Amino acid sequence: MEKLTKPKYINPNCTECSTTLVLLDTLNNSESEYVFIDEWACPKCYDGSTIYMDWSQEYIDEINRRAEEATNHPENMIPWEDVRYSMYKKLGLTDEEIEQKIKETEEEVKNMTDEDWEEFDKSIKVIRNVKID
Repeated sequence: MEKLTKPKYINPNCTECSTTLVLLDTLNNSESEYVFIDEWACPKCYDGSTIYMDWSQEYIDEINRRAEEATNHPENMIPWEDVRYSMYKKLGLTDEEIEQKIKETEEEVKNMTDEDWEEFDKSIKVIRNVKID
């Protein structure tokens, strides 16, 4: 696979300081064999929560369409447990590893305080970064 040096769909520079974005996995020095090619971050401003998603407008439109469909027809939704299991399988986890990860996550969520939830909410920040040609 060829090495990505800049995002395909979004502006390759940080909206805050204009520094060139890098792949998030590169910035995190990830040891994982998986590199998510749509997650970018600013090496200067990255605080652990702000990432830039390199998605095409068509993909964003599809996400919005599906969200609207889910809102209007919740009975057609795939249960979260099925989605989560499928994602872990795609990452190569065994059934035992998936079961353990789910138990750990559920335990963490059960023990979260109101302050933890507030911090979690603050940590989620998606920037819609428009590419300038």
